[in-house]
Amino acid sequence: MTAYLASATTGGVAYLAPAEPSTVAQPPTQDQVIATQIAASRTVKFPGGTRVVAFGSKPEGVTPNTPYLEAGKWWSEKHPLDERYWVADVTIDLAERGTTATSVVAIVAGVILLEQPVIQGKLIPVKLGGFNAAPGAVNFCTFRVRCADGQRFDRTIWFKQQVGVYALDKDPDDESYFVGDIGNDLVDSNTTASAVLALPVGVEVLVPAVIQGPLILVKLGGMDTLPAGVNYCDLRIDCANSERFYRTFQFNRVDN
Repeated sequence: MTAYLASATTGGVAYLAPAEPSTVAQPPTQDQVIATQIAASRTVKFPGGTRVVAFGSKPEGVTPNTPYLEAGKWWSEKHPLDERYWVADVTIDLAERGTTATSVVAIVAGVILLEQPVIQGKLIPVKLGGFNAAPGAVNFCTFRVRCADGQRFDRTIWFKQQVGVYALDKDPDDESYFVGDIGNDLVDSNTTASAVLALPVGVEVLVPAVIQGPLILVKLGGMDTLPAGVNYCDLRIDCANSERFYRTFQFNRVDN
């Protein structure tokens, strides 16, 4: 129904002027929200971590998400869906043999060989995806290196499934912005994020995730409130260097 204000007269004919329509404040669009202004309680800074294994070295300590030496084997943690580069540093092996590497073959189990390894001096990058998460399954990539003087040696990276997630508190009725800081991951890969997709379980994506430099911004609401309910949101990040990796927000229910 049209609302009218006081009457006016034009040319001897009386009429009622229509009222000004009421204005409703519109919520900001996703690209108007600045991720750096979101509260720290809803911002997760993922640790990243190198994926370079310096064979022959002995690390002094274990840094989260970095390869580590355990019981004589080099291990690296991997998200089952990550498609990323790992690097074998065979500097010590070549120095001990007084030679150079001329060819390399990758032998894999569990993980998937996405790109063949290549020799870059004393470093050998290889792109790997997948992960066999079945009980008792083994996941590894062996670099079989042939040297200029005819010697040959194997060096292996063993993989464990990435463990540990960042848990954030959330009221089931809240509709809030959350931020993932993937700066460490991007620096680690010397790349930039080119696309992101939020994959929720339990919670609901209210506004699609967007990239703001090294930050990922996403607005989430709702929760699965059943006793056995699970609530998380995976962020699938595609990079300019063709890598793809996943980072996860896990949510704990709080009733405020």
